This record gives sequence, structure tokens and C-alpha cells, in this order.
Amino acid sequence: MFVSAWIVQQTEDLPGAYPNGGPVSRVMDIYKAAAPSIVIICPDIYLPNYKEIYAMYDKENNPLLVPESSLDSARAFYAFVEHDAICFSPFEFQETNLDVSGGDQFVYSPGNVDTIYTPCVYKVKMYNRSK
Repeated sequence: MFVSAWIVQQTEDLPGAYPNGGPVSRVMDIYKAAAPSIVIICPDIYLPNYKEIYAMYDKENNPLLVPESSLDSARAFYAFVEHDAICFSPFEFQETNLDVSGGDQFVYSPGNVDTIYTPCVYKVKMYNRSK
């Protein structure tokens, strides 16, 4: 099972300023100890510091899975290349001008994610291994 967290917006925010009680990075170990059925704790990421957030959730016992993020393809590429993400799912389609009913093509549409990202990710990973 996986659970996702609403990311704390400001580190000084106290409970009540955001939906508190969720599996944010600072309590991941508590969640996993209390609920051993949880395999992955993952972040919903809309904040600009996604690289820092990925690092908080990509742990030895917690592979990176991004179930909700903005439509920025750089976020997906970075997740796959730098953190071996097992999933990246963009949201915010309502914030775009894409006509999803009329056939507009989008980089994350089913069937073309592997075509676009897999060769790039593979090349970068092979380069990193050769160093």
C-alpha cells in the first residue's frame, strides 16, 4: 500500500496551517512502524523545491513515487534520472489550455511516456555508471 502526503508549505508552519497528521517526511518512520502494510510514502508536489522534496522521500526503504505533481516535464525527468522514481503522475490538467477531449497531444499521455523518457533515462544512467 502507498500513502501520499500534502507537503508542509513552510517549515515553521504548525498543525492547523496545513492538513496535519499526514505522512510528511519528518514522520515517515513513525508511519511505517505503526502501519507495516505501508510500502511507500509519497509526496504530492506542487512546490518549486521539488528536488529537495524528492530527496526527503527517496530513502533506502522508500522508493520515490510521485502520485501528484505539476505538469513540468523537468520534474518527471529529474525524478526518473536522479532518483529512479517508479512513477510520476502529473495533475493540474484543469490549469492548462489543453483540450484533452479533442486530441491534443501531451508528453505524459499513455503510450508515449516510454518513448520519450526511457532512452534518455537509460543513457544518463549508463553514463553515471561508467564514471
